[in-house]
Amino acid sequence: MALPIELISMGAGAVTGAVFKFMGMMADNKRLQTKLLLQRFDANSKVMSAIREGPKNGRAGFQWTRRVIALSVVFSVIVLPKIAAFTSIAPSITYAWEETTTKFLWFGGSVVQNWTTVNGILISPVDIHATLAIIGLYFGASIVGNKG
Repeated sequence: MALPIELISMGAGAVTGAVFKFMGMMADNKRLQTKLLLQRFDANSKVMSAIREGPKNGRAGFQWTRRVIALSVVFSVIVLPKIAAFTSIAPSITYAWEETTTKFLWFGGSVVQNWTTVNGILISPVDIHATLAIIGLYFGASIVGNKG
């Protein structure tokens, strides 16, 4: 006994309807999720702008913080070593550096670690990069912060 074509059509229609209903529910859930995310972002942006604005003259605190950090780093990395070079307060520092030797192009080389003691104040490449990053952030923030 074969199934009548009407029952097959009705079954296929029920399955198709369920699939379309499921797809519609997924789209509604995605739309609701996006709406809630946008509301959350809007609330977060309002809070962040309130924090940035702060009370009247609230931005002065941020500006002074940036100034103190930038000036202290510049003083400790640039000015202090120059002063110490002309006085006798410079300590002796032992530091290491690696030297790479190659035999042919990039092959067969070796790495040798050298230790040296110097009298004075050592400014490592990390100090230089940190100074440049802080100064760049300070000036970048002040450029963007100017509102005409």
